[in-house]
Amino acid sequence: MAMASVSFLIFFLTAAGFYYRPWSNTYLFGVYTVTHDGEYADMTSWRAEPVVVVWSANRDQLVQQNSTLSFTADGDLVLRNPDGGLVWSTNTSGQSVAGMTLTESGNLVLFNNNNLPVWQSFDHPTDSLLPGQRLVQGMRLTPSTSAENLTASSLYYLTVYSDGLYAFAGSSNSQPYYEFTVTTGNKSQNYPAYLTLTNRSLDIFVPSSSSANLEHLSLRSPAVSLQYIRFESDGQLRLYEWQANQIKSRWLYVQDIFPFQYCDYPTACGEYGICSNGLCSCPIATASNIQYFRSIDDRRPHLGCTLETPISCQSLQDHQLISLPNVSYLYYNSSPVSELSDEESCKQACLTTCSCKAALFRYFDDKSAGACTLVSQVLSLKTYHPGYDSLAFLKVQITPASHLAKHRLITLVLVLVGVASFFIMLTIVLAIVWIRRQQGNDAEDEFAQLPGMPTRFTFEVLKLATKDFSNKLGEGGFGSVFSGQLGEERIAVKCLDQASQGKREFFAEVETIGRIHHINLVRGLAYLHEECTQRIAHLDIKPQNILLDDNFNARISDFGLSKLIDRGQSHVTTRMRGTPGYLAPEWLTSHITEKVDVYSYGVVVIEIINGRPNLDHSNLGGGVQLVKLLQEKAENSHLEDMIDRKCNDMTLHQQEVIRIMKLAMWCLQNDCNRRPSMSLVMKVLEGERDVEANLNHNFFD
Repeated sequence: MAMASVSFLIFFLTAAGFYYRPWSNTYLFGVYTVTHDGEYADMTSWRAEPVVVVWSANRDQLVQQNSTLSFTADGDLVLRNPDGGLVWSTNTSGQSVAGMTLTESGNLVLFNNNNLPVWQSFDHPTDSLLPGQRLVQGMRLTPSTSAENLTASSLYYLTVYSDGLYAFAGSSNSQPYYEFTVTTGNKSQNYPAYLTLTNRSLDIFVPSSSSANLEHLSLRSPAVSLQYIRFESDGQLRLYEWQANQIKSRWLYVQDIFPFQYCDYPTACGEYGICSNGLCSCPIATASNIQYFRSIDDRRPHLGCTLETPISCQSLQDHQLISLPNVSYLYYNSSPVSELSDEESCKQACLTTCSCKAALFRYFDDKSAGACTLVSQVLSLKTYHPGYDSLAFLKVQITPASHLAKHRLITLVLVLVGVASFFIMLTIVLAIVWIRRQQGNDAEDEFAQLPGMPTRFTFEVLKLATKDFSNKLGEGGFGSVFSGQLGEERIAVKCLDQASQGKREFFAEVETIGRIHHINLVRGLAYLHEECTQRIAHLDIKPQNILLDDNFNARISDFGLSKLIDRGQSHVTTRMRGTPGYLAPEWLTSHITEKVDVYSYGVVVIEIINGRPNLDHSNLGGGVQLVKLLQEKAENSHLEDMIDRKCNDMTLHQQEVIRIMKLAMWCLQNDCNRRPSMSLVMKVLEGERDVEANLNHNFFD
């Protein structure tokens, strides 16, 4: 049978057939959901829109156009590539297969002449469990790598043992990170344990010699007829329900089954990443302050960290362990090495075992001894409060001794050269300052006193670079900005309109930019708030201060009102600054944090979705203040009314737009402590985190 992009078997809300993945131009054969527009009686209104694939035959080997699915003469259902190569088979040859059907529950069944099942998809689960389907002892649920990449993940699997449900993490020597056990007497060897989803309940059956013991994992959902659970790429087991309304029917995420906080997930921050209050960072050796690890992607710290120097088994003499204070690795119930009861023996055992990547040591209550665990794969770590009696030691590879000696010699030479250069430069600077003071050029000296001062250019150089300030980009309250070219770099030059106008703000802007040590000026508010030496609150986030480069990448501009906040400060007190319509409520108290930028970001998002500014005195019919209108629509559950109907893309993707609108509402919380950090905002935008529930719709008290 030739492949097509539409399903060939449909029963209620599931279909069996070929699922087309346009971004890779490949096909998946499986069972997936479909949505319906209009009355159920009109079957022509059903659309094969793949909301979620609940079972798949070939997710690890996708096929191209012109592949075939067919029955062989002896009753085997096979999927082949265009060249005839075998991709997948039910292995039912010789079992008298008479036909195939899709049951109401979404089970794809091959049956014989007596209508008895010969093969069924329920016996071969992938990542999902449908109502009535059993995950029997010996079966596994394995998540896909991501929503875009349906390949089975090697990091997780969920299974049922004779005493309950277990979730495992780790591609090598997997260890349980979640377990739900059922206490019984003597276990029966005749019947396997299993997990099944029934209406409003996730049931675990563990047969004993006397009876079948039943336990329930609590589900908060009301009684509905259509549900499924999916084991997902982050290691969480989630419940989904079918919800129908007048606008659009859809599958909706309802509940996390495992009782986890964000940092409890084994891969919350990727391999070697340290999770602290929902934020990810790389390990640092505090004693030597040497950078052994670096982030895989600075813009996405949740992807984890990698070693600067990979560990080599041929260089055991160059291995050492670094201690991480107040950090532990307790996701796994790993079996400790019984003979290693002291900390030093535990560390030495890891150093002499090449497969060991980390040593964990937990002291017993009396502190006289403890338990040692050797880890061969380091997933995410987690911070704990000081005094926690569990220690984590990570293995790193240091530079060989000969190279280290050479490195120390080079460092010593550089230090000596640096000291000499410092005194020479100090003499030159003092001479220049003395000469300029003699010349009365005090204004220029003010720039010289700024800490972290960037490169300075003469007025003549900037005049030439901007072609005599001929291409004006825009203007603000303290000056105008002009476009220019300096060598191969395009630049923006800010010029004060008057000598005394906005001098303090201009100095603040120069000082702030000078403290941003990054390959680009900004990669966003998350970087300003969380990754600089001092937190930087921009304080004037609005569309006019967000520029787009040639590739439509956003760049934040105009730091004239910004404020530097020390890491130890909970807030700062400052005079009100910013633009009306984008000011957070706490500006009325003058006690602010970087969360005022989060509020302004929420306003900008709502403006983009609605297609009008927050404050618009010309739009009295829709209300002067857009945020006030949003509050009314949210309270009446009419968020779809906020979408700009002139934008076809947002109209076509209404549910996704509403999800982003709810993210903006999270950012607009009246209480700044309830607003997300910008790193959490990024996780929501990337689909890794859901918006907080129970939002307060009073955005400005």
